[in-house]
Amino acid sequence: MKQSIEARDRKIAVLSEKLNSHLSLFDSIEKEAFSVKQVVDNVERIVSEKEEVVAGLRREMDQVSAFEKAFVERVNDLENRLKNDGYEFQRKNKIISELEAQLEAAKISDCSRAQIEEISTQVLITNATLFCFRRTNCKFNKINFSSLCFLSQQHLQKTISAKGTVIQNLVSEKEALHFEVRSLANILQKIQNAVAHMNEEDRRAVSSKLESQEECQMNTSEEDNRIQDTTKHSAEQSPNKTCRIDAAENRASQQLSQGYNSTSHHLQANDTFNSCVTEFVLIRNHLLMF
Repeated sequence: MKQSIEARDRKIAVLSEKLNSHLSLFDSIEKEAFSVKQVVDNVERIVSEKEEVVAGLRREMDQVSAFEKAFVERVNDLENRLKNDGYEFQRKNKIISELEAQLEAAKISDCSRAQIEEISTQVLITNATLFCFRRTNCKFNKINFSSLCFLSQQHLQKTISAKGTVIQNLVSEKEALHFEVRSLANILQKIQNAVAHMNEEDRRAVSSKLESQEECQMNTSEEDNRIQDTTKHSAEQSPNKTCRIDAAENRASQQLSQGYNSTSHHLQANDTFNSCVTEFVLIRNHLLMF
């Protein structure tokens, strides 16, 4: 009986040890499960944060793609503007050449008309002289005819020399026009190059300069109109005074044009970009006048 009780106690002790070991194992498993749960929660939190980051990156990529599309459209728009500006410059060059050809043709036609009028006048004088000589056969009329022939010959020589001078002037004007056309082509090329390499700050500077020059030209035109009105009013009062005023205005305009040309050459020597802008304004005003 005693032995059986001891054996049972030993079994109970072994079972209690096993139970304690199992309980400690359950506690360790519970701790590990809790730590695993914490790790899983951390992983889920990190995954949610990463998903938010990915969503933000997707939004940024969408914005970048939209900006890229807008940039490409802007570049295409600027290229089209440059092409249109080039076509406009070519069209204006063609208009300038056509106007120069028309001006030259008009000058030639005016010169030819004046020559025809002079020749017709000379023919009428000669016919009248011959008619007078045929009507009268006296010696005095012969002397008058010879003197008239001599005078008409001198007049013809003067006319021929004047025509030669006019032809030389026309040739020199033609060469000057060709030189001006070449200089305008060079200036337009410089303007195209300057516009192609300009940034936003240069564009603002050019626009402000053009606006200031337009204001100066408007003020100058208003002053010219006022001077012309004053001149017309004084012309109605005194024709001789008007002639003197016109001559003075012509001399003053020649002096101003000479001074403007010298100033323009000086500015071209000092600053090429400003000269290009100035020439561009002059070309635009010239085309607007036509």
